[in-house]
Amino acid sequence: MRRTAILAGLFLWGVAAFAADPALLNLVMPNAKVLAGINVTNAIASPFGKFIRGRIAANRRPSPGFFDPLSDATEYLLAINADPSSPELLVLASGTFSPAQIAATAANRADLEVQTYDGDTLIVNTNPQAKGVRAVAFIGVSIALTGDVTDVKAALDRSTTVNSIDPALAAQVNALSANNDVWVASSVGLPGRKMQALQAIQSFNGGLKFGANVTGNLQAVANSPQNAAALVSVIQLMATAAKNPVLQNIQVSAADSAVTLSLTLPETEAEAQVEALINGFAALRRQARPSGQAPQSAR
Repeated sequence: MRRTAILAGLFLWGVAAFAADPALLNLVMPNAKVLAGINVTNAIASPFGKFIRGRIAANRRPSPGFFDPLSDATEYLLAINADPSSPELLVLASGTFSPAQIAATAANRADLEVQTYDGDTLIVNTNPQAKGVRAVAFIGVSIALTGDVTDVKAALDRSTTVNSIDPALAAQVNALSANNDVWVASSVGLPGRKMQALQAIQSFNGGLKFGANVTGNLQAVANSPQNAAALVSVIQLMATAAKNPVLQNIQVSAADSAVTLSLTLPETEAEAQVEALINGFAALRRQARPSGQAPQSAR
């Protein structure tokens, strides 16, 4: 009853504060530094979204008894704390799920254990060869989440209280999720960056909007105007060297310490680019396959 009241309050508050699902955001770790989301409902309403969905469906193996990520979910949210000493990563989804059916299927698997955690369905991967202990949990029939079992349980604990993330990051999430179908917001730089120009990035955010044109925007904040200008030069050089007409059409500029990239593609051209990427990956997989080995079904 308490959780129902909390979620109702979050919804009313989130209508004004967030376009992203406030119930999902409430489960995010308070020290989150990177958030990314996909509004599945809006994305697949567009021709480009339908195209992407069709290509994914054609290259994945059905999982009877488990939820279908293409049709059951209406929104996805990825949250990362970006702390190398104690990393946390959660993938959350809102939609319409069937926890009882999924649990029944999981119960027949030797590598999965079905549990109940504070009244919520929790499915834990018990495979000793798996890297870490992964888990999937369901809150009612409308929220699913996955990650390390410790992180998932911590998120379930947060579901009974009202939580918040960094206000500046929350403001970015508000703006990005309201205006894009796919978006990312980060209050830290790029992970594993090796180029000096990329090391200057302190935060970044961006999004994609599907429609008659597919539009993309990305903004990165450098640690100085000089490094922002250097970053623009590096991006322009890389786009030219790639000899890809799409990349060469990227508009990039700097204002003080902020670097902005933007790109607009007709929907048909965006589809052609995705198709080329898929074919390229398929060719690489064929080359890597030992001679005489039959191709495996895509997962």
